[in-house]
Amino acid sequence: GMFKAHTKRRKLAEMDASMRSVAYTTGYSYKRWKRGLDVQLLKKAKVYIADKLRTILLLEADFNMNNKAIGSDAMRMGERTKNVARDNYGGRKYLQAPEISMNARLTGDSIWARRGRAVLMSNDAKGCYDRIAHIVVELALQRLDIPKPALESMISTIQEMDHYVRTAFGDSEGSYGPEDGTPPAQGILQGNGAGPAGWLAISSVLIKALTDAG
Repeated sequence: GMFKAHTKRRKLAEMDASMRSVAYTTGYSYKRWKRGLDVQLLKKAKVYIADKLRTILLLEADFNMNNKAIGSDAMRMGERTKNVARDNYGGRKYLQAPEISMNARLTGDSIWARRGRAVLMSNDAKGCYDRIAHIVVELALQRLDIPKPALESMISTIQEMDHYVRTAFGDSEGSYGPEDGTPPAQGILQGNGAGPAGWLAISSVLIKALTDAG
């Protein structure tokens, strides 16, 4: 609400923009950004089993604004430089999910009519956001001309973040996060505005590598 209110006052809006620009252009991460709140949502009505819930991380609004800027810039540059794989339909203009189903059906019908041979893979990338390696997503997004400092700001915040948990009794006083001697946590976080573009960038690289390999 505060950031929305600031848009009504030019000086306040400029102040917010300058603070976000510092992080985007230098790789800096504000201390308050490194506090996240885990909220579990129901995937299926009235099913409260822990591994059947979806954990969404609530992030500081201005941090996620920068993340969304990274995602938007990545998609725009990917389209402009034609570095987005042709098979990727998610989050792209003029492409729709029903087209994927139609293309799959037409491909199957063509194979059947020609009595051809084919291998089809229907892959559910379960937990993909939680399994993204940071070095991989950084390289994939740099391939789409995202500035390295902007990525350093996002990744360092994720790696150094303390996670608190929202429960029916209120937010937890304790937290979990980075510890001395342990490798930094990976994953791009559910709720990260750059998440869809990051996954698309990685999958585009993989699809291109597989295509080039024949």
